[in-house]
Amino acid sequence: MKLTTAIIASTLLCPLSALAQNAPLACEGINGNIFLGIAGPSAQIWGRDDTRIQGVAVQMDQEHEGFPAAWALSITGTQATLVVQEASCSSSGGDFPLSFVMLTNEQLTHGCCTIAE
Repeated sequence: MKLTTAIIASTLLCPLSALAQNAPLACEGINGNIFLGIAGPSAQIWGRDDTRIQGVAVQMDQEHEGFPAAWALSITGTQATLVVQEASCSSSGGDFPLSFVMLTNEQLTHGCCTIAE
């Protein structure tokens, strides 16, 4: 399963940093084994088998608009911090305008993101 690399039309007209607040994100791990979606306070994470796990995403307060931006994630008892920044990123699913780092108690994962439709 590949993550779509399409970027919404408004992204082409506005800098990504202007869309960070409340923008839904679609992310993929560098090797394509993990996928993450954030839309408002909802988060989903899934693997290649498409079994989705639901959770909560809370965007952290920041002193600026746009990226970098961070979210506190709570997905089935696991707490994580997700940091997304503007940086070209390539994964097995293609090229993306954003990169992410996600830290849990068990591991550090990195990959690519785009603003989702």
